[in-house]
Amino acid sequence: MHNGYILRPINYGFAKKNIPDLDQIPHLRACEIALLLIDTEGGQETPMYKTGIKMSKKREKDILMKALERTSELYPPRLYTAEELLLTAGSDRAPEPCRLTKDGIPKSEAGYVLTTDHFVYGSAAAFYPGVLRQIADALGEDIVLAFTSIHEVQIHPASQYRLDLVKDSLRDTNRHCNRKEEVLSDLLYRYNRESAEFGIYFTDGKFFDTPLKVGK
Repeated sequence: MHNGYILRPINYGFAKKNIPDLDQIPHLRACEIALLLIDTEGGQETPMYKTGIKMSKKREKDILMKALERTSELYPPRLYTAEELLLTAGSDRAPEPCRLTKDGIPKSEAGYVLTTDHFVYGSAAAFYPGVLRQIADALGEDIVLAFTSIHEVQIHPASQYRLDLVKDSLRDTNRHCNRKEEVLSDLLYRYNRESAEFGIYFTDGKFFDTPLKVGK
């Protein structure tokens, strides 16, 4: 395996309509969100089809995990308060990321934004091993995630947010701010701190889709 593979986030339904033979591209799937195996050799991003790799199911999983690891190295995760991003927008000052310590995390009334150091493919950071666990532990509770684009995720403590407001904001962002290929989901996700389960859920806190194990 060469060193040119990464995982690129995309809405699974959009990918089904626009990428030929999607089932022949190795990918990780989390409900509506897919992380496609992409070849970046030569400086271009090209979907990597299974026909280009002789792979068993085990080898496919190994390749995907290695690609996820490489993605996290190329695009390290960064967490910001929403206030910090608003304060520095349009200025010469770079936003200061949150420091997750044993004492917790800086408080934010507007929530947090998880992305990467260059604000590229930031939604993938939610699937890096240990990232959601670290954030949930710092906040001391479950967290709710709104995937506002392929480049970022809004994060709110589960006990401190208005479901209707977050949903409305997410839909408005997807309708008016994002190109179609940048939209990931109109639905909210929840990470359970105790079980490390992650999935779509309704207002009663129950998982709607089969929850995934992430962050352990």
